[in-house]
Amino acid sequence: MAPGVPNHLLRYVSPEQPQPGIVGKSFHERKDYIFFGYANYANNAGLDWFLREILPYVNKNYLLHIVGYVAVSPSYCLCSDNEKSNKAGHTRGTNNVSPRCLSFHPNVVCHGSVSDDRLEFLVESSRVAINPVLEPSGVSAKTCRAMAHSTPVVVTEMDGTFTETRTSVGAEICLAGDSLCFAGRLNSLLANETRWAEASTASPSFVVNQFGFEKYVRDWVSIITVLEKQPMEIV
Repeated sequence: MAPGVPNHLLRYVSPEQPQPGIVGKSFHERKDYIFFGYANYANNAGLDWFLREILPYVNKNYLLHIVGYVAVSPSYCLCSDNEKSNKAGHTRGTNNVSPRCLSFHPNVVCHGSVSDDRLEFLVESSRVAINPVLEPSGVSAKTCRAMAHSTPVVVTEMDGTFTETRTSVGAEICLAGDSLCFAGRLNSLLANETRWAEASTASPSFVVNQFGFEKYVRDWVSIITVLEKQPMEIV
């Protein structure tokens, strides 16, 4: 990066992602909470932590929906892999058949791999989305996707979507490893309609303002302006 160029990553929510701006379902039209993602180390470790140390403290009136081929203990979920193409994560399109999943915990529903349309429906129908990541990560696609659907999130401070200067009332943030904080913030968003409505309303605008196309263009204009002022070196 040339001297003087803003030292930050350019992030843009792809047009394939749900576009913010449409009023989402209301508090009473939604229920439960969701975790979705691919089978990678960060997702597997974070979900394992949640199931072992946080789930016991979450209000038993709500169900956790697990979507995607993340590694889950057979004591919670068992999915038959009917399609090898599904192993990497949720499938695209509407004609893909999801693998059959069995759930063995009264407060956990396992969906396995689903189509994009089905994932969109599940996110829009959930009251809260979670990202219990334990190690530093970049901007989280799952966090942005949930918030774009007016679905508030509970995350750890390892979620790179948020920084000291990039915050949102649409997110509750806990220290990684703080199980009681995570459970408490999740319980509050699930049950407190006033707090939920505030978070839900703020979520789409956060995605647009921080990662939308106009922000992307402004960042590039800023970089180009700085580069124009730099002396050119001919080699």
